[in-house]
Amino acid sequence: MKSMQRIKSTLRKPLLRALLSKIAIALFLTLFFGIFALIPSIGCKIEVYVYRPYQKIHEWVGSTELYYAFITYNANATFNPLLYPASWLTGRAVFSGNYTMVHVPSYVGGYTGDASPSPRWGKPSEIAESATMNLILNELFVNLPFLPVIFFVIELLNKRVLFLWFLGGVAGFGVAGIIGLLAGIPIAVVSTALLLPRLREIYSRKKIETTID
Repeated sequence: MKSMQRIKSTLRKPLLRALLSKIAIALFLTLFFGIFALIPSIGCKIEVYVYRPYQKIHEWVGSTELYYAFITYNANATFNPLLYPASWLTGRAVFSGNYTMVHVPSYVGGYTGDASPSPRWGKPSEIAESATMNLILNELFVNLPFLPVIFFVIELLNKRVLFLWFLGGVAGFGVAGIIGLLAGIPIAVVSTALLLPRLREIYSRKKIETTID
């Protein structure tokens, strides 16, 4: 009981409450921008071409029948520097070349007598989507731990306007890649410089009117 009272009294401390609030905001923004990072047109500009024919493998492992294929594809990718900072620091953010992945088919039909379900390998466009998502997830897992740190530092500096600039850069990349990012950040800076003072003025006026009423 005493330990619970101590915890409650500790949580009441303004400094700790403020710190927990900043951590919560950083985690929320990580989730928010992490969703954007998963979208190919916003998180990265990527093109995948799947080569045919597939190298299909059919084998038995004990009593289990296995179908899979080695798929070779060509990928050209540029990742968003704001959402994938670690990839840019390690030189993995821009790449082009041929890659191979293991693809497991879905199955059509069911067991009828001695007949077993037939493997469905999928269209090249479907396999390209799978390869694209694999590439994105590989980079996202590397970069995801860095985003909450960046957002937490911004919160500690009390410079939340940087979040709007960040959003402007992300949106700009979605429109026109790296050039769009370089244009989106200045546009966000100018927009916030013009609009935020006006919004603060309106908010202050409304607050005064509410107090008077």
